[in-house]
Amino acid sequence: MENITLGQISAAVLFLVALLGGLIALFKYLKNWLKDMLKEEFVEMRADINEIGVSNCKNFLVSCFAKIEKGDQLDETELERFYEEYDVYTNKYHKNSYIHSKYEKLMKEGKL
Repeated sequence: MENITLGQISAAVLFLVALLGGLIALFKYLKNWLKDMLKEEFVEMRADINEIGVSNCKNFLVSCFAKIEKGDQLDETELERFYEEYDVYTNKYHKNSYIHSKYEKLMKEGKL
């Protein structure tokens, strides 16, 4: 069996440390590169999701308005959900449009 010297052991350890350091640096570089590359995609996706949320919120509020204008009453749970959605629409999405006008009209008429 061949004798292993202290120099050979330290060379092997040094090689492994350098290899590991290089792999870690490569991983960090690839991670940052991928994050930068996908950042724009995520911004666009977030905007699309936000638009879907606004649209769903408006659809719910408009259907409640139609129900109220037909003379139907919203039950307690529906009314609570209506106010939650209206709050999200006005505060989170910062929207002030025909939804706000219709809400104000129905409030003045005492239907809400």
